Amino acid sequence: MVETLRRHPLRIISIVFAVAICAAVIYLIARPSVTEAHPDLDNYPVKGLDLSAHNGDVNFDSIAVNYDFVILKATEGGNWTDRSFETNFMKAREAGLKVGAYHYFRFDRDGLPQAINIYNTLYNKRLDLPVAIDVEDHGNPQGIDRDIVIGRLRQLVDFLVNHNIRLMFYTNKLGYNRYVEDDFSGYPLWISSFSDPPIHTPWTLWQYTHSGKVVGVPGLADINLFNGSENDFEKFIN
Repeated sequence: MVETLRRHPLRIISIVFAVAICAAVIYLIARPSVTEAHPDLDNYPVKGLDLSAHNGDVNFDSIAVNYDFVILKATEGGNWTDRSFETNFMKAREAGLKVGAYHYFRFDRDGLPQAINIYNTLYNKRLDLPVAIDVEDHGNPQGIDRDIVIGRLRQLVDFLVNHNIRLMFYTNKLGYNRYVEDDFSGYPLWISSFSDPPIHTPWTLWQYTHSGKVVGVPGLADINLFNGSENDFEKFIN
């Protein structure tokens, strides 16, 4: 066998290369995925959760012991409403939490029907935080031109601003660079990031994990931090 390998150096290279590829694949499969950052929580006294029907039956009284606010999924696209939104909103209010709402923006729907869906769902509801527009590639169809997405976002923003609804944008770093930075940077930023600092631009809320363990929430939860003091938070929500 040794003599055979000596006569065929290319075979040796092929074997080494194959072993290296196998090792790399095993490493990528076995290594833990990054699902959270590890910020110094002493620097962020105000923290909260974002929740939807996917979180199941939530105990908001338990959440209120350790958290200050919740942001609830309200709508998606032009006609979809989260089935738990009304119940979650009522229970969060009763628990004394500050309450916000978010809309998952669909790239394949015009902005105006999405804005009307938000407006009709949130009509007559008192929100403490600006309505968050969730803009991200994940979950959206691929291949839609960026200019089309921006145009639809502009329709949505113009309608809601004209109806006196405060807005902020939720996204990750890629989404911020692609859809928010050049066109909507004047709005508060809610950034999803697993690095510390989360992004090198001013931000208001930081979603630093999708796998938080929270008393009152079945399974895992998204945890968010406010960039400032308790007094800063009061000014922000007022």
